[in-house]
Amino acid sequence: MKITRSAIYVHRSNLIELLDSLEEVDPPAVGLVIRARDWAEAHGLPYEVVKYSPGKVSLISSPDWDAAPEPLSGRSYIWAADDLRDDGRWSRTYTGGRSVYHMKELFVSPDYAGFDVRKAEERTRMLSRLPPADPRRKGDRGYWEQYLRDNGVGD
Repeated sequence: MKITRSAIYVHRSNLIELLDSLEEVDPPAVGLVIRARDWAEAHGLPYEVVKYSPGKVSLISSPDWDAAPEPLSGRSYIWAADDLRDDGRWSRTYTGGRSVYHMKELFVSPDYAGFDVRKAEERTRMLSRLPPADPRRKGDRGYWEQYLRDNGVGD
């Protein structure tokens, strides 16, 4: 589980960790997450990442999740607690495709089989030894790819 100042992120395979955490701090949020997951699964909505921020849950596709060291954040489907539709469908969407995820190993459990978790941890340690990236821009795919080139890092 990856925790930032404004949100909690998990891979869909690790959803139980998010639900357990929310049960302790925000029990009504559990229902919102389950509502979103159930609707998505019933309608074949593709997603890899579950993002929770107070009052909202997003299910986000990431087409290169297992293959890319810093995978893309794709289309995001957002369920907002204050804007729920009667049919269970999402409140709004965001196209995505310009942002990347960092430290993807935090999103999954240690036994996740889709990518080598230990290798991802090693990459994160290696990147932490580089000069700092601009924290406001490092999520932008173009900036991040240039930052890696400038620091002699390949995939």
